[in-house]
Amino acid sequence: MSDAKESSETPPTRRSRVGCLGLGCVVFVPIFFLLMMAGIGTGLVDLGFTVLFGWISFLADTLPRISWDWGAIGAGVLCTGLIFFLGHRFLSWLSRYIATARGTAFSWPWRWTWCGLIGIALFFLVGMAVAGVAHQIGWIANSEAPLFEDRILGKMGPYVAVSSVKYFAQQCLAGTNEVSALRTELTTKLKEPENRSRWLPSGLQSLHLLMLVGSDAKVEGILIFPRDAEAQRKFGGEYVQRNDNRHVPANELRRFIETNESKLVAF
Repeated sequence: MSDAKESSETPPTRRSRVGCLGLGCVVFVPIFFLLMMAGIGTGLVDLGFTVLFGWISFLADTLPRISWDWGAIGAGVLCTGLIFFLGHRFLSWLSRYIATARGTAFSWPWRWTWCGLIGIALFFLVGMAVAGVAHQIGWIANSEAPLFEDRILGKMGPYVAVSSVKYFAQQCLAGTNEVSALRTELTTKLKEPENRSRWLPSGLQSLHLLMLVGSDAKVEGILIFPRDAEAQRKFGGEYVQRNDNRHVPANELRRFIETNESKLVAF
């Protein structure tokens, strides 16, 4: 009777599980495809893939740059061994004292000490992870950079930033060539929300701006180039004047700076 009862109750349970799965597919699959058609679903897939497997690329990029301090590692291993041994001895003495007072026999097992040591190590790792997460959240909250960035546009970001600043710099040079006035006018123009969000999401921090000042204390031109060394080798820089501008190739950038070093003033 009990077997027959269990067999009779099993099919509804299976049907309910299949029904929930089917309902989930009916609800979420169309939503997912709608997001894909809107261009949002690909970002969600990319985000999920990065969360699951991004640590692999992080390790591949970080591990080759780690320098190991073997002296500090040896000292850490020695201190950990001493803590483990002394802690085990203390816990063995304490548990034996308590067992004797209760009239029983008890020996503190080594595996408990190992578990305690591993637990303490995990607490340290969790603490460091929480501190890192808090630091990154604070940095992201205070950063003007966007949370999401197109990869193709990201690679062209330095070029777009240089070209945008070149355009605004030429506009400002047409109005004034006084050092302080030019600095104020260009800074104000670049801080306007529509310009910053569209052309300079990371601000001027990603660029070098050097003003070439003549003997009459007037700005003759502005040299603009990326701070990132790889972007410098790829895009070079731009030299902007009031009525003209020219591209400075990467192999000529350093020579241009050294030739005009005495007349260059940081923006």
